[in-house]
Amino acid sequence: DISFAMRQYYYSTQDQKFLQDVAWPVVSGVAEFWASRVNFNLKTNQYEILGVVGPDEHALVQNNSVFTNVIAQVSLKTGVEFAKLVSKKAPANWTEISEKMTILFDEKNANSSGISGICRTIN
Repeated sequence: DISFAMRQYYYSTQDQKFLQDVAWPVVSGVAEFWASRVNFNLKTNQYEILGVVGPDEHALVQNNSVFTNVIAQVSLKTGVEFAKLVSKKAPANWTEISEKMTILFDEKNANSSGISGICRTIN
């Protein structure tokens, strides 16, 4: 994920110019994209990302891909973090979405298979 890579580069270098001129515009754009892509589920009180193909491009379209939802969550958290570092105000929904993102977990098999119906959500 681009936001994760930007975060790792910044942490490794502490390059303030990179953070301000390159990382912040990219990371904020990625966070805005994910914020626009979620759906709020009133039954679960969580945000979902529906109709995606995860990292296994041969798999069918699915809802709440664990990989996709975790990447979105990390991207939103990085957006909030970077906003503070560059003295900007991140939209409030970035924090709310990241805290209430659906992350599927199969307790019986102790894994994140990401298949709706056999997994419960964790946060």
